[in-house]
Amino acid sequence: MPQTRSRRKKQQGSKLEMSAKDVSKSTTAAADEDTPGWAKCLIANFNKNQLDLNAKLEEINTSVHSISKEFKEMNDRVTAAEKRISDLEDSRNEENCTVQTLLKQVSTLAVRVDMLEARSRMNNIRIIGLKEGMEVDNLMGLLDRLFRYILDLEESDTTPEVERAHRALRPRPNPEDPPRMVVMRLLRWRDKLKLLMAAKKKGSLSWDGQPFYIRQDLTSEVRRQRAEYNEIIEELKKQGVRVGVLYPARLVATIDRKKCIFETPEEARRGLSRLLQKTRASVPDSAT
Repeated sequence: MPQTRSRRKKQQGSKLEMSAKDVSKSTTAAADEDTPGWAKCLIANFNKNQLDLNAKLEEINTSVHSISKEFKEMNDRVTAAEKRISDLEDSRNEENCTVQTLLKQVSTLAVRVDMLEARSRMNNIRIIGLKEGMEVDNLMGLLDRLFRYILDLEESDTTPEVERAHRALRPRPNPEDPPRMVVMRLLRWRDKLKLLMAAKKKGSLSWDGQPFYIRQDLTSEVRRQRAEYNEIIEELKKQGVRVGVLYPARLVATIDRKKCIFETPEEARRGLSRLLQKTRASVPDSAT
């Protein structure tokens, strides 16, 4: 009996559901019949627009997906480029450090090479102004006579020994052009000093009516450094200041019987300007 009752309830429920569906269908059909034409047209347009909008949204979604993919690829490329740039910057910094180290080493080596060259010329002398052809075929004989003239030696006296001597290594100039200088290397450094001091003591030197000069054989770097004092030396000479250049390139000036030595042109300009101002300021006091 209980099973029979449950079956009856199920059958009644299914009948009710079927009747509800029929009612809804009939209601919808009745509603469609009652809907005005303009409303149906509006609903149809709305549905069509919704379909178009869905299609466009699908296109937009596809485009956004494609753009996102491209953006990711670009981001990966930028990241890779930044890494390469960072690696290059690190490499450049290392190379800059290496270059700076090498520059310091080159500068140190250049100073040492110049010192070695200067030491190799320690016994050298340059004679400037001797006419071409004076030596005929024997330059050593001419130098022997010049040494006797400069040092006031007798025929029986021995002259400084010369290891080697030659004219400047360039083509022989035209007669109207300045003659090539004579470069010689003495055997002893003391003989070089004697010649330089004797030439300085004599003042003007001449041979066969032609003036000539004796100078130290300096390196190109030392000559360049000394040339930086030229303007200062000319100005001091105009003011009557005794001035000279010490080896390798130091300026020495005597002001108020006081010897002042300067290592660089900048130091010389500052120091001499200050000393000369003091000298000018003290002149009226001493006069009074």
